[in-house]
Amino acid sequence: MTRNIIFKNVGEDLTFKILPDSKAEKVKLLTDPYLLPDSIIKRVIETFESELELGLEKNPNTQSSLQMANTFVPKLLSGNGKFCVKESANF
Repeated sequence: MTRNIIFKNVGEDLTFKILPDSKAEKVKLLTDPYLLPDSIIKRVIETFESELELGLEKNPNTQSSLQMANTFVPKLLSGNGKFCVKESANF
């Protein structure tokens, strides 16, 4: 998965067109340890998705580690509320 993303962005053979071969090999040796295995990437995705779902539940048994904001209108306005208006000529 990780390598597929990099291959799409850099090239199938990870060739660096702007660097000489010797420097491209050094860059590859330095960056290869930072590529995560597909199993870890998959676990991160699954955990993130489950935390999102948990955060969206109405009354979950356990709290999500992600902060979720109420981004919808919980109640429609009836038009019967009281309000105060101050008129001013200075907009």
